[in-house]
Amino acid sequence: MRTRSPFVRGIQQLLGRETADPRIAQILFVVPALADFAFVALHGSSALEGTYLAGLGVVALSTAIAFVLGKRPAAERFSVLVPVLDIVALGLLRLDPESTATIALVFPATWLGLQFGRRGFAITLVMAVGVFGLPMLLRDEAAIDLARTVQQLLLAGGCAPSPSR
Repeated sequence: MRTRSPFVRGIQQLLGRETADPRIAQILFVVPALADFAFVALHGSSALEGTYLAGLGVVALSTAIAFVLGKRPAAERFSVLVPVLDIVALGLLRLDPESTATIALVFPATWLGLQFGRRGFAITLVMAVGVFGLPMLLRDEAAIDLARTVQQLLLAGGCAPSPSR
């Protein structure tokens, strides 16, 4: 019988609503974030803005936290910080017009919903409204930007399943 790799087992734990290794969930998030960085750096119309660079810094911080927490099972209750910081990072990355990183919202929203139940669902919605909705209200956005923001809020709500716990 073939044994599964630790990475595959980590994904199964996350999807099976078991206590998952935050390192695995974070790797799933970092891949599209790095792809977005490559796209924006190569095809962006101007130099990277400060908010985009700050978003990359938050991604690096949340990844470091995930790897520290992954080595300490006793610190599992603090693992909620990782997807919350990921959502903050996406909000900062989104401010660059060429960025498509928001699609990566699927990963922290799903992680919060599966791992933290109703509380995770509520955290996802509050964070998405704060990170994506609040800036929409504070600045005069064009119709396409408003549509993009509404899509992001729907994505967050749809990807954070609310299990019965």
